[in-house]
Amino acid sequence: MPLLPPNPLSPAIQSRKKDTISVVIPARNEEGTIAQVVERSYTAFAELGCEGEVLVVNDGSSDGTAAQLTALQGRYRTLRVFTRRRSQGMTSALQTMFSASKGDIVILIPADMESDPLLDVPALVRHMAAGDYDVVAGWRQGRRDG
Repeated sequence: MPLLPPNPLSPAIQSRKKDTISVVIPARNEEGTIAQVVERSYTAFAELGCEGEVLVVNDGSSDGTAAQLTALQGRYRTLRVFTRRRSQGMTSALQTMFSASKGDIVILIPADMESDPLLDVPALVRHMAAGDYDVVAGWRQGRRDG
């Protein structure tokens, strides 16, 4: 997805600065990337000048994902974590987070960092504002997973 220049913000984008953003992150055994994806989400909110929250479903992880998330909750007051002892799958995780999200804009970001929230959250918000859309979608070109 081509990225729009970060500044200056157009009037349409400026009007979205009051919006709150919910980034929803389904995670299972993502101890190696979960801190980065959460931290970069909050950095994206700051770049946009928006309030934001991050919701994570820790879906039956057996690694250190839960410990990482607990530590992150001490740093980010709007990080909400839903922990499941066993995996219930992506659809259930999304239902949980979409129902619990409080944002005017809700953005799905995978926990594996194939989508970088610091790049993609601002790009999606800008595309949404520039076209006065209700829904925008992106896809990662040149994925590293095959």
